[in-house]
Amino acid sequence: MSLRLRCLILVGLLPACGGSPSSAPRVRVPVAAPTNNPGSEAKVQLGRHLFYDPRLSINNSRACGTCHEQKKAFTDGFARAIGATLQVHSLSSLSLANVAFRPQLNWRNPMPLSLEDQLLIPLLGTHPVEMGMAGHEDELLARLAAEPRYAPLFAAAYPGDVAPFTLLHVAQAIAWFERTLISEDNAYDRFTAGNEGALSDVAKAGADFFFNEAGCGQCHNGPDLNQDPTRVNDFHNLGLYNLDGAGAYPDGAQGMIEVTAQPADMGRFRTPTLRNIALTSPYFHDGSTATLNEAIRIHLDGGRNVTQGPRAGDGTKSPLRSPLLAPRALSDAQVWAVEVFLRSLTDDAFITNPALANPWPQP
Repeated sequence: MSLRLRCLILVGLLPACGGSPSSAPRVRVPVAAPTNNPGSEAKVQLGRHLFYDPRLSINNSRACGTCHEQKKAFTDGFARAIGATLQVHSLSSLSLANVAFRPQLNWRNPMPLSLEDQLLIPLLGTHPVEMGMAGHEDELLARLAAEPRYAPLFAAAYPGDVAPFTLLHVAQAIAWFERTLISEDNAYDRFTAGNEGALSDVAKAGADFFFNEAGCGQCHNGPDLNQDPTRVNDFHNLGLYNLDGAGAYPDGAQGMIEVTAQPADMGRFRTPTLRNIALTSPYFHDGSTATLNEAIRIHLDGGRNVTQGPRAGDGTKSPLRSPLLAPRALSDAQVWAVEVFLRSLTDDAFITNPALANPWPQP
């Protein structure tokens, strides 16, 4: 089976929630593609070209791959994303590693559910502007049609279609390329598959602290360490802010409350995958924490106390902070072991896989 189509069925590994890491295999199934978009290798190849093509932005300055760089586990390294018009967004760029398995695709909104629908948000959205193509759809399709490489790629992906250059086809093809962004070969994967030597003793101790004393497995579980399989919507308030003593977060990055208007959803954001976490700094929804060590300690402290400036407030005392984030006391050595474990989640094969790289000639 082609590496680029292995997303059709994969074997993951599920650590036991609240217990030691488990080596028991668990079959995981990707979120189903829409019935009108069956997969094909031709769609993957078309989607790969489109993903890395700056023609998809209003001023030819940015591609999907600009905010989702392979060497950074398909993030961008910025605290907050930057759009084609240089507008700085309120949230950071999420990793696309194993996005085919994500029941939720955004930081603060459980919708949309499909990668095809999600693609249209950065492409056409205006709040904020990402690619900036709203109102310029015909121009975009004309640009693609004028590129000689695309005629055979669209024809192969959509055989028999007399007018293959459509926005729907663009979204469908990129979605299939994104479904091939599979990360499944880090040291911890190999350890849980039975290779005892894949992890150092420090990393093994860190995994034990992670799932036991630190309680991280309550939210960071499953094959991608991004959810509790018993919960459908894993959105949590980590106590990062408490501007008013009642749990308020800064304007523009307040979490699910911006979608639901429910006061209890203030500060609730999606639990991200921990795969390749060492490559995806800075951390949290707004990139407000620079180092992995600091991010670990904020979780262990049960939130963050901002002592000065316009965002001052003790998040550890927020009434909206998730009860799962109860403070835990770990020694410096134990925190370091947890960090070593998290660094073992880096998948070098994933970030260097040529099948996922930019196919366009490089200067």
